[in-house]
Amino acid sequence: YAQDTFQQTVDFAIDAIDRFDLVVGASYYDDKAYTHDPLHRTSYGPGLAVLSVSRFELKANAFAIYADATYQLGDRLTLGLGGRYSQEEKTLKLDQLGSGAFALLERNATFKKFTPRASLRFELAPRTNLYASYSQGFRSGSFPNAGTAASIAQIEPEVVDAYEIGFKIARSIFRFDVAAFYNNDRNLHVSILVPVCIGTACGVQSRVANAPKARSYGVDAQLSVTPVDRLNIQVGVAYLNALYKDFPNASGTGVNATNDRNVTNQTQDWSDQQMARAPTWSGNISLDYTFPLAAGDLRLAGNMAYTDSYVINNASIYGPLAPAGLARQQRFRQKAHALVNLQATWTDSSEHYSLGVYATNLTDVQTRITYSAGANGDYGTPGTPRQIGVRAGYQF
Repeated sequence: YAQDTFQQTVDFAIDAIDRFDLVVGASYYDDKAYTHDPLHRTSYGPGLAVLSVSRFELKANAFAIYADATYQLGDRLTLGLGGRYSQEEKTLKLDQLGSGAFALLERNATFKKFTPRASLRFELAPRTNLYASYSQGFRSGSFPNAGTAASIAQIEPEVVDAYEIGFKIARSIFRFDVAAFYNNDRNLHVSILVPVCIGTACGVQSRVANAPKARSYGVDAQLSVTPVDRLNIQVGVAYLNALYKDFPNASGTGVNATNDRNVTNQTQDWSDQQMARAPTWSGNISLDYTFPLAAGDLRLAGNMAYTDSYVINNASIYGPLAPAGLARQQRFRQKAHALVNLQATWTDSSEHYSLGVYATNLTDVQTRITYSAGANGDYGTPGTPRQIGVRAGYQF
């Protein structure tokens, strides 16, 4: 594949009006992703005989205009208002030569949306404020990089309404912020795996599908404290409830209880299932302390991050052919775990030289970065195991 991209943004800022700031701007984006001569996408059979050659080109031409204003309603109350109009045209060209050949196929669609934003901030005291905001987000639609004409179904644009309220405070020895949010998604873009055949060569390909409705809400908080000179402590915690609310025709990989084999491209109902990469609880704690040592400073640091069980990248359930107790359970999950990292770094007084030791994933917890399945079995990519090492550095 090759890709050519051009992007340009122009902003104009006005701050000469009393109690009023304004930014207006426009952006332009042009992109073309394509296969190129001489191979394009070629599949081979026995003896490297060419079975098929598939040519692909996807063009995107987009522009947006926007404005964002901030107005001081009073000494302690600030109003923010903004809006953006986005328009993007997508063009797909696809043809295939060889077994199962079809004529040149071309699809075209235009996606456009106006998205508003509003916020209100009240200053309770210096460096202490409450805020509330509403914003709408828009992600353009597209066409999948499909293997056959029959596989091409337009990906609809995604729209999200996001609400947030929060509190922030900063003082000399601590900083604290907490926020609660609610997001309502329509046509959420979700990555799924589907089998694709070009000629007689078949494989599994990642696609984007639309979940008609999804929603997420939660609370997150972060506290940073410097109780004594050179000691820093940070603690964070987050709660997240993120579900596909309406997704009755998802494409997943299930299990057939009769022969204990995977069933690929199975129509599954993911409604009320957990979104991928959305753990219910997560948290972290870190601290570092620096003290003088041998004509320099020694910094000791450590952190621990906890993550609840979550779907990694494939939200498939065991499916309707699995045993009844498993049918609605999601298959490809990461277990709850905590990762611990430690390091010690000495830096000389000129701050040019440094020498340190480190340990990541100290307790050697087994994790996965990806986890999925195909017709021949389950597969995944393991996370980084325990690593212990030494670092030396020089800063000019």
